[in-house]
Amino acid sequence: MIAPRERVVYFLMTAHFSFFLIVGIPLSVLPLFVHNDLGFSAAAAGLAVGVHFLSTVFFRGAAGRMIDICGSKRA
Repeated sequence: MIAPRERVVYFLMTAHFSFFLIVGIPLSVLPLFVHNDLGFSAAAAGLAVGVHFLSTVFFRGAAGRMIDICGSKRA
């Protein structure tokens, strides 16, 4: 049987891994799309990646709370 402290550690590790996985999946495609398909420079592609990461970090928690309170359709 897993001790309560170990459960907390496993939960935190899983949550941390999930967060970085969710943030990291679009990062493999975004610079190529901005640079190749849209025709912007490599600096603009890097800026797009930075803006994507910052917006994910700052707004994902608020969006999740809004969905929990208002429901997904209304949010």
